[in-house]
Amino acid sequence: MNKGKYRIGSLEIKKGIVVMFITAILAMAIFPMQNARAYTHPCPIAGVVYDENGYPVANAIVRIRDVNTGAWGWNVTDANGNYTISLGGNDRPWTEWFYGDTLIGTVTFAGKSGANVTIINETILNDIGHLWLNFTLGTPVTEKHIGEPQFIKYDYDDGTINSGELVSAKINITADVATLSFWTWWQIEGVNSSSYDLMNVSISTDGGYTFTLLKTLNPDSDPTTPSFRDYMYYSSAGFNVEPVWVYEEIDISAYVPCDSIVLKFSFDTNDTLYNYWEGWYIDDIKITEFGGNISLNDDVENGVQNWTYTGYWHISEHRSHSSSHSWYYGIEHSYVTSDTPFNFTAQGDYTSIQYNISNGSAFTGWHAYVGNFTFANELSNEEGLYYIEFYAENDTNSEPMHLQSHMVDNSYPESTYEFGEPNANLTYNGYNYTTIKICTPLWINASDGDGAGVEWLNYSVWWNPDEPDDYQHLYDVNVHDNDENDTDKRVGFISVVLHFNEECFHEIKWDMVDYLGHESPQHSIDIAVDATAPDINKTIGEPKYIDENNNTWVNCSTIIWVNVTDDGCGGGVGVWNLIISVYWNETGGNQQLELVKQILIEDGGLHDIDGARDGNISYIIHFEGGGFYRIVLDARDYLNNSHVFIEEELVDALPPTSKVAEIIPHQIEETPFNVTVVDIEDHGCGGPVGVCKVELYYNYSFDNTTWLGWTLYATYNVPWSLRNNVPNWTVSFDAPYGAGFYRFKSIAYDCVGNVEQPPFEHGTYDTWCQLIADREPPVVTKEYGQPCIEVVLGDETLHIIRSDTPIYINATDMPEEDWTGIDKIFWSFDGIIWYETASYEGSHTASYILTAGSLPEGGPYHIFYKATDMLGHESDEYKQKFFIDNSAPSTTMTLDCNGKMPFNITINASDNIAGVKKVTLYFRYSPDGENWGEWMEYGSYEWGIEERENNRTVIFEFIYNPDGGYYKPGYYEFYAYAEDYLDNAKSETPTAEGSCEIEPIAEDLNGDGHVNVADLYQILMHWGETGSPGWIPEDVNKDGVIDVDDIYAVILKWTG
Repeated sequence: MNKGKYRIGSLEIKKGIVVMFITAILAMAIFPMQNARAYTHPCPIAGVVYDENGYPVANAIVRIRDVNTGAWGWNVTDANGNYTISLGGNDRPWTEWFYGDTLIGTVTFAGKSGANVTIINETILNDIGHLWLNFTLGTPVTEKHIGEPQFIKYDYDDGTINSGELVSAKINITADVATLSFWTWWQIEGVNSSSYDLMNVSISTDGGYTFTLLKTLNPDSDPTTPSFRDYMYYSSAGFNVEPVWVYEEIDISAYVPCDSIVLKFSFDTNDTLYNYWEGWYIDDIKITEFGGNISLNDDVENGVQNWTYTGYWHISEHRSHSSSHSWYYGIEHSYVTSDTPFNFTAQGDYTSIQYNISNGSAFTGWHAYVGNFTFANELSNEEGLYYIEFYAENDTNSEPMHLQSHMVDNSYPESTYEFGEPNANLTYNGYNYTTIKICTPLWINASDGDGAGVEWLNYSVWWNPDEPDDYQHLYDVNVHDNDENDTDKRVGFISVVLHFNEECFHEIKWDMVDYLGHESPQHSIDIAVDATAPDINKTIGEPKYIDENNNTWVNCSTIIWVNVTDDGCGGGVGVWNLIISVYWNETGGNQQLELVKQILIEDGGLHDIDGARDGNISYIIHFEGGGFYRIVLDARDYLNNSHVFIEEELVDALPPTSKVAEIIPHQIEETPFNVTVVDIEDHGCGGPVGVCKVELYYNYSFDNTTWLGWTLYATYNVPWSLRNNVPNWTVSFDAPYGAGFYRFKSIAYDCVGNVEQPPFEHGTYDTWCQLIADREPPVVTKEYGQPCIEVVLGDETLHIIRSDTPIYINATDMPEEDWTGIDKIFWSFDGIIWYETASYEGSHTASYILTAGSLPEGGPYHIFYKATDMLGHESDEYKQKFFIDNSAPSTTMTLDCNGKMPFNITINASDNIAGVKKVTLYFRYSPDGENWGEWMEYGSYEWGIEERENNRTVIFEFIYNPDGGYYKPGYYEFYAYAEDYLDNAKSETPTAEGSCEIEPIAEDLNGDGHVNVADLYQILMHWGETGSPGWIPEDVNKDGVIDVDDIYAVILKWTG
């Protein structure tokens, strides 16, 4: 084949295909494929794969997919570069194709790729039985890049009923137990979410001819509240809850083992309504067999592979569970402005990138790409839908044309506002203001038409309590699309509801910003908030009486004038009406009230005294007979702010009576105690109004002589229904001043303010009592003074003391607040013979000191102790074990005296009770055994109480060398001193208990304790003399000669 001819022909064919591809895409938009006939029998395709030089390529992998239906097929070229592929057929019965569908093919070989495109042509198929599609390796791949601003909106709303299916290839499952699992994220309509926007998962066991429904992800039933759910959704997280990725697992064991398993995920809107939600995502699809074998494992990161997909199923990078891609059913709408920059990059060898732009009516024509461009530069500034076609080419090849659309949005968002009910009009200074209640909502709704959508709605609220001018700033709110303040959960729509807590004039300002950054002008409205109910002013003629409960007492001649005005913001919206309801019975109380009169007075109506429709109402009330009247006045303004006022009338003139019942017995030991008011009764003419209040007073004296004065303790507000039959009133009295004398009296009040008067039962009071508060015995403790030690023997703690150790017995009377004081303290050493102190005459605390001096040394002994207070309360009897130790430790001494130093001195010390605490060695020195020096301490051992032992042995290594010699020869005497833990000690005046004579060493010739020049001098005095060995001390080495060897022996012991 001529390579040049092939290159030219390839480009010519490519440009023809480009035109067909555009036509096919536009036709899909105008004529939905549902109107065409679908085919599932095989659609054969054949062709040749060439390299860049025009030679056929063997073993190249060819894949062809129907971009309209997702039908696919693949094969490998033979030795001549030929391939054949069929779409559909018996192995994929679920696939379908249509005449006019666009087919895109790709080829890969040795790291290179190629691509081509064609249309399923009915004439060609009928004429030659297959389609012809050749490929050339080295096809460049172009990618388009979009600058800012841009925005992508995700939904499945194309204005039609739409559906799509995602179908797997055949799967071979060999085990008889298997599980299908996948992760999913979805958002669908919230109106009829159980039966529309259906998300079904199905399975086939016959290779895709028939499918069985495994699961529907939709909820089982629709939400019921709120009733208006058009702008609310249902998601994988629940109703109107932000979606999340959820894990789905389905047991498919009933369908396996099987070598022809096919899965299908289908989405169907079922209608054209509420399709503005995001749609359905699926990721990490897996089939796991029993035993761990994984038959299917697709994380959607390797492209479409062998999945068939129709409708709006495609792979998206917008959301992913495990990485960056997932299957998505939905449309990705791209929004830009006329000034958003575009550019292209291409991979592979290419000579140029061609592009063509259309605003929906005509294309500009093909251009060679030279750099960034915008729609405004290339075509126009008009808003609307734009298309961009583009592809890259080289000398031998060109890629299939890309066709992408973008919606151009150059406009800022718009808004509307509306008021809920109730609302009314207020005229202020000649201007009309919409006026609302605090509970009336104001909605601000922001939208962006066909644009990218509203991203921000920013509003501020301003307020003036007096006039619609010079507002003060209250707060700002910035509402982002779909945040918690946005009630419209559609993307790009924001609705906020405002309520106002401050009464009177408000200014609301707001603006919006869309997802492309277009900011609207600021909008504002002035409104008034009227939260004030009408004011009911009444004037009561004479005679009258208003009691503390605001009840009015009058007679039949009394007239009541009622005037109702509205004092809300800016003078209020005006009084609309007044309803007067008059209820009556003969005596009041629990007798049934009868509605005797009801009248409606409307502003400017027949019964309105002023007769003008001016927002004010006046009326006069008359009484037609005696008894109890309840008048209910219900006034409402034009916003339905309501003021209800109740007026009641009766006549009564006499005071009530009551008394405090006698407290028996008068002596009280426990608090609180009950005080009861009895005989509570009102006395009035023609039926009393009744007792409305009873007060209990008390007076306190510590000695029944001096009284502090009356104090109010409790108040009983009598229920209205009990005012004429008041039950006895019992109060729990906690005696605020503690022990002492209390007097009580009660004072009753009737409902017209008549007050009970003296005398009382005992003249100035009703009853009395004495509170005896001390009901507890004293608390008694014991302490040992020093010397004393505490020891544990087994599980018992005891003390060792001396006969002169002080023992403190301490008593405190209880309780702390109301004690009567200590009387006596008692003690005993045997629990039989008791000793006692004199009375402490009611002292709060007392202490007595004793010793165990009368007891001989040893033990164990016990001390028993207790105490009584002035009321005779006796404490528990306590006892404590102890021992007495008055003796110092005894010692013995052993000396290992051999005439030399050092030598050991062993001292044994014993103390049978308290234990040996300290051992000290004393010594004195004499050069001749007659003339002795002073006693000196040589060393000491001392042990802590935690190391307490009764017998101790210590060893001292004794050496005395005060002058720096080897040691000091002479005579020594020793004395052992010891003391126990109670400070019992041997005499500190030593008496010799051991002695030792220490001789000088042979080299110390003069016996002064030093080996030095003096000793050399003595050798020199005998220098050269001879004799038997050691005949004189100067023969130090005992060789019978006084010579240098003796000097050397002395030098070896030299001390200086």
